[in-house]
Amino acid sequence: PEDSSPDVIATLQATDADEGAYGQVVYHMQGSQSLFSISTVSGSAVLRLIGSLDYEKQSLHQLKVLAIDRAKQGRVNTGTAALVVKVQDVDDQPPEFVRVQSVARVSEDAPIGTSVLQVKAVDGDRGINNIISYALTSNDISPALAELFAIEEHTGVVYTKSKLDREALTSNSGAYILQIMAVEQNSRLDPQPSAVTEVTV
Repeated sequence: PEDSSPDVIATLQATDADEGAYGQVVYHMQGSQSLFSISTVSGSAVLRLIGSLDYEKQSLHQLKVLAIDRAKQGRVNTGTAALVVKVQDVDDQPPEFVRVQSVARVSEDAPIGTSVLQVKAVDGDRGINNIISYALTSNDISPALAELFAIEEHTGVVYTKSKLDREALTSNSGAYILQIMAVEQNSRLDPQPSAVTEVTV
């Protein structure tokens, strides 16, 4: 999991049929590495997490471990092993709006239930994909918006809830500003992660 604390995450062991020092193996990590370290403990390679993982930045880490025998004379024998560390996403990111129609137009004589626009948000945690629900939130610009517009909880479709009157909006040039909140359902976080966007109708 990406929220794992520094700890041992794997052990490896290379075998050498030689006796004495020639059969003793030490291990090294190839290349620079800031998240993982390796050490030799009783002939085994101990791989440790030493940094902080972030699934959103990198979900897969490819490591190369070099095994070297302790020959004091002659040719030094080596072997390599490739390791793949897959990071498991955890619920730590708010939802993201991926489709927002910032401005929409609707006739003031549109029938009740007319679709105005649709927004779409996704779970900010790419490996989890919690269900997103939508709601209109109150704001100081038009406190009566809840009487005029509604949003379909699961689809993000905004529709008219009553008859509109452009002349009643002289202070806003005939426009309504709606705040739409996207909320992740079934999240382990409390409160549930959310994000807000604004659209003008």
